[in-house]
Amino acid sequence: VASTYEQGFFRDMAALDVLPPDAITRVSDFVPDIINFVSQLQEKGFAYKGSQSGTMWFDTTAYGPRYGALEPSRGFSCGHDHDNPSEAWEGDAEVQKMS
Repeated sequence: VASTYEQGFFRDMAALDVLPPDAITRVSDFVPDIINFVSQLQEKGFAYKGSQSGTMWFDTTAYGPRYGALEPSRGFSCGHDHDNPSEAWEGDAEVQKMS
């Protein structure tokens, strides 16, 4: 399935006269690295697991005031209860969806 969309993407890019990439990487080639990275985020307090969904969330407030520095208009601020992380606060980003 993925290769069908990948081929379509490269056809579309060629039609726009965009040169093909020198290297192609696929996320499936890096799953162990991603799992390790997400585990490190949680160990360092930068991610938490939603208690109902099991989804791992990046805690934007744990990163401090520098988070969102490139997009200050979004107005990031603390807004969720870390003692009861049933689901994410609106400013947190999904890191890993459990299914």
